[in-house]
Amino acid sequence: MTDLGSAYFVRAEAADRAIDYGDAIESLSKALAKSPDDPVALFNRALACERMFLYTQAIDDWQHYLRVDPQGEWAEDAHANLQRIKQRMAEREKRTAIPLLRQKNFPPPSRRIMMTQSRCSISAPSVTWRQLPNLGCPLPMAPATAIK
Repeated sequence: MTDLGSAYFVRAEAADRAIDYGDAIESLSKALAKSPDDPVALFNRALACERMFLYTQAIDDWQHYLRVDPQGEWAEDAHANLQRIKQRMAEREKRTAIPLLRQKNFPPPSRRIMMTQSRCSISAPSVTWRQLPNLGCPLPMAPATAIK
């Protein structure tokens, strides 16, 4: 299974086929279920997880790999990859902690309701159900057959 997972990873890299990263992760996970401390499977699954933006799992695999083979020939690469992913995770956490809009950008609640009500009380025969969201009006709850 380790060889198959590694082959999927190589093909994913060469042909830019994201689906092969998933197949690699699946095959390498099966190999690790049989032999949890296989350094090749851990290393390659960590790489595949990183390519699929599964950073938490990649970090776990890098750390596991470094416990299994702390002085091996790939240990330096594993340390570098682990640090890079941790940095990406920290940057992502920092970006997502900042709100997209501040409270001062929103009108007071009573004004929002009034604006919504005035927009939704449009009595134009040319307005269809599908155009309501574009006018700032939520679609009313209605049976699916009533929406045309």
